Amino acid sequence: MRPSVTLILGLFASGLANAGTIDVPADHSTIQQAIDAATSGDTIRIKAGTYFENLSVAGKRVHLKGLGNIVVDGLASGVPHGPVVWFKAGANGSSMRGLTVRHGRTMGTPGYGVLADAQDLLIEKCRILACEAEGIRMTADACRVRKCVIEGCGGGVSGGSDHAVVENNVLNGLLGEGIDVSGKSPRVVKNRIERVENGIGIQTVSSGTEIVGNVVRLVTDEYAMRIAGEFSIVSGNTIEFGSDDDTAVSIAAPNVEFRKNRIRSYTSAAIFVAGSAPGALLEKNTIERVGSESEPTISVSAAQVTLVKNVVRDVDGPGIRIAASNVVLESNSIVGAGRDGIVVDVSLTGIEIIGNSVKGCFADGMDLRSVPSVFEKNVVLTNRTDVATTFFPSFSSTNKLGVVGTSTLD
Repeated sequence: MRPSVTLILGLFASGLANAGTIDVPADHSTIQQAIDAATSGDTIRIKAGTYFENLSVAGKRVHLKGLGNIVVDGLASGVPHGPVVWFKAGANGSSMRGLTVRHGRTMGTPGYGVLADAQDLLIEKCRILACEAEGIRMTADACRVRKCVIEGCGGGVSGGSDHAVVENNVLNGLLGEGIDVSGKSPRVVKNRIERVENGIGIQTVSSGTEIVGNVVRLVTDEYAMRIAGEFSIVSGNTIEFGSDDDTAVSIAAPNVEFRKNRIRSYTSAAIFVAGSAPGALLEKNTIERVGSESEPTISVSAAQVTLVKNVVRDVDGPGIRIAASNVVLESNSIVGAGRDGIVVDVSLTGIEIIGNSVKGCFADGMDLRSVPSVFEKNVVLTNRTDVATTFFPSFSSTNKLGVVGTSTLD
């Protein structure tokens, strides 16, 4: 027998009725006392003030809501106690809104701002400040971090969480990574990450990650993005003003789509597609004013990679270097590379070069050390040498080529 609509609505209304409200300090003088007294589903409203506490929520669904300027300081009596706020197992469905959390200090457990060991947790419009470890650490599924500010911590948002959402946050002045996540289908959307050692890292156990509309600026160590999760979609991001020691973006997993991103004013190479990343697609990206005279702006070491309609201009080193077979370059534009525009390494097969424009490079427009399987409709003009080869083929008349010379194999 099916339950009636009336019965379902009655049960729902009963659940709402059972959810109570507890006020701090009116009903309890501390937040932890209110948590201990709460039943599952209760909302704890916290009046403005500074509370020297380390909070623990376990075995119940509790909603922490700040009213005004709320500070939860983890240095109670000056003694470190690990995470400032810890949502433990059984606190599934809990939330935290409008709180400032600071001074997580390691004591057995690392000094996170918030440790999320509970599923379906929402952390929204919070500030996480000056914690020794990451601002927020996720270990359970479906955690959501939205509209938060994390500053001066050992890292930003990290951990493994299937279907996690990290959205519209500001992460600034961190000693580690801005965002470092793993799991099935995490979404990293419209975050602003500045003055960090590393920007966004997606780990090898991830799949189906979406990294969309983020701004990563002023990275000081190894990378702005490291994509090691297969079938990731990386779109509409801006990466700028980096001074790291490695490539801005490293793609190290199969079937990554890297589209409509902008990389500019960076002191290292822009994109490295590792040999572990077959099937990558680089489409409609714009790269300008990046520099490493000895390193290609885009370097491809994986097979079955496609580069379509990318723009590379005013870069210090070579534009694109192909070091693997079965790569397609179509309708890309390279202008003003400090060295060669496009380099195709020796002993490669299945290279298709179609409809590209290479102009104004300070060395060879194209340095072809292997015979392309398709070479047509390219425009290669006004470079030092327009096409340098080791084999002197008969080029199709569909190409517009200037001076053709011999590759130096440097």
